[in-house]
Amino acid sequence: MQAGGSCDCRCRCDDGVSSDTIAADGSCPCSCTCKNGEMSRIGRNGRCQCRKDICPRCPSGELAEWRGNVCQCPEACGTSPTCPAGRRGPTCEQPDCFPYQDCSGHGVCRKGAECHAACQCNRRWQGSGCETPTPRWMWGDPHLETIDGLKFDYFGIGEFWDCKSEENDFGCQVRYFYYKQTSLTGAVAVKAGLSVVTITTPTIAQPDDVPTVRVDGTEQDTLTATRRWLGNDSVLLDILPGNTTSGGNSGTMISLQFRSGASVTVATSYSSTMKRMFLNIGFTPAASFFNNTSGLCGNMDDDPNNDLTGPNGTMYNSTDLFAESWRISTRRTDGGLYGSWSWTESNFHELDVMDASYTNPSYQPVYTLDGYSSNVINAGTKINRDY
Repeated sequence: MQAGGSCDCRCRCDDGVSSDTIAADGSCPCSCTCKNGEMSRIGRNGRCQCRKDICPRCPSGELAEWRGNVCQCPEACGTSPTCPAGRRGPTCEQPDCFPYQDCSGHGVCRKGAECHAACQCNRRWQGSGCETPTPRWMWGDPHLETIDGLKFDYFGIGEFWDCKSEENDFGCQVRYFYYKQTSLTGAVAVKAGLSVVTITTPTIAQPDDVPTVRVDGTEQDTLTATRRWLGNDSVLLDILPGNTTSGGNSGTMISLQFRSGASVTVATSYSSTMKRMFLNIGFTPAASFFNNTSGLCGNMDDDPNNDLTGPNGTMYNSTDLFAESWRISTRRTDGGLYGSWSWTESNFHELDVMDASYTNPSYQPVYTLDGYSSNVINAGTKINRDY
């Protein structure tokens, strides 16, 4: 009997860790369910004591597998050399994911039902042979994610290396501006062969405004659909006009498709609360980028644990310090022109001007709502709805 007059009806099982409810007869049942559906009790080893939980061997010599509450032998798929598509081996018992037997090194070939087989891809990879990386998006305010899937927020302002791969002749820089105590993506510069494409949002915008798109410094028409090849026909540029309204996010879409298989997609959105446009950026790397990326996109190697690596090889525990390590501080007047790309300096055109919202030294980002009134929180929620 407890101090308040209630009864503690829990009892400890034989393993000293698990517990159960005391039965009417005063015993501690410690009940559990075996794989075959029978009831048993937890033993001293903490496991359900089940004598019939081990499946027997099949006539083929393989161990049967539990499927539901029944032991079943793998289906007979034939004998070599007449194995069906998806199986191989003397008795066709092994999975075959031809022509991606090793799943491009980014997955495992596994047996499926009815003698089929398929690649089970590692996260961040897709396709029948796990040959294609999944897109990595950087949303407006900006919620960041590395190629390997590490998600983090960074609300600083200024110019940064989003992603670069010198081995693949690829580079992407971004600029963040602030509104209140958060930041948004306002501009992007992308290397396209020897050309440079810059996309910059206006500092004050109306719902039907469009971003400024420059190719090698020359402003492009963003009011009509445009398609052209850049970089000696190595990069296809598409500009698709849209209708950016305060009630939706259907804005201008700019895409760059590289011969390597990589692509960059930039979509504009408009916030009626801010009276300003911002960018959402999607990047899909090619398989050749594996182990060859750096920047805010991280090191593409299927391991998110090493993604917070700075330009000098330093591993950071803080996402803020990691992001700051990729800040670009060097400005120049000859950026954004044909053949002018730099791997260390800014690549925006001199007319892609940053106002104070990109550079204000007194700006302090906020990552928590502690201490803020409900009015301020509601205002921030309204901005998010605009996205």
